[in-house]
Amino acid sequence: MPTGGGFYTEQQEANFRVANVQHRRGGAAEVVCGARTRTGGHCGQKPLAESRRCLRHAGPHAARAFRERQIRDLAKGKITPAEFAAHEARRAANRLRDNWKKNPWLVGSTIDLGEHEWSFQQESGLAHRHEPISPAVMDWLRWKYRRLQLDRKRDAEWVRVLRDEFPRRVQNTRPPSSADLAGFEQQSRPTAAHWTVGGRVAFTKRRNPDHTWAPSSPKISMLRRVKVSNAELADLGRLATEHHQLVNSLFAACHNDGERQALLVALRDVTSKPGDTKAQTVWTKALVELRSR
Repeated sequence: MPTGGGFYTEQQEANFRVANVQHRRGGAAEVVCGARTRTGGHCGQKPLAESRRCLRHAGPHAARAFRERQIRDLAKGKITPAEFAAHEARRAANRLRDNWKKNPWLVGSTIDLGEHEWSFQQESGLAHRHEPISPAVMDWLRWKYRRLQLDRKRDAEWVRVLRDEFPRRVQNTRPPSSADLAGFEQQSRPTAAHWTVGGRVAFTKRRNPDHTWAPSSPKISMLRRVKVSNAELADLGRLATEHHQLVNSLFAACHNDGERQALLVALRDVTSKPGDTKAQTVWTKALVELRSR
């Protein structure tokens, strides 16, 4: 008969606890996406079911499968209609932004400022501007206004956007064709926005108030160089070969060979002594430090 917690034996429970430490978030055997990011690191998000990559990096086939799975979950009541509508709005906005890469004059919008539109036109100077601006740039500027003047009050950043980024984007946008101008005149201000100022924005924390953080003390790296013998170096080399997928993704974030060697020592300690709390703490902090770079 199962013991408390559904385990048949104490040994089974102990094995489960050890495996849980290895496979949970930040564990040595955690399964992550691993796709290379724009900053040169590796994605640490959880992969989708039946895929090696997360939703961001899995590609269109996995994205379609994810949507079909959401439709089934909606029919079964596992997700609410509001949650599904939020995902659909995000997908529609992503399609529009992807189309803007090909044609920035394509009519459309992902945000409606509502009652704040007049203030936006006045503060940005668009009310006195006669040259047409592409919908892609206008949509980008409206989001900047919401984030820097409505959700937050960051006047210095908003001034820098109007002074530097906005003119550069306008200059880099190709001139409109006659067909673009015809569509632009028919619908100068798109109304098919996916988000409004009065509603909840999906997947964002920008409505939270700003925090004033006290200066923190310098952090001491967990990856300090450690002294090892030649025999230990050989063992570390075999360990790196055995766990090459995990090690290679972490080596990319290391600054020098000393940090890589310290990482292998921490991995050796946590795999050889799975019940050692100190070894587990050192390994977890090393992972957090590398994945935060």
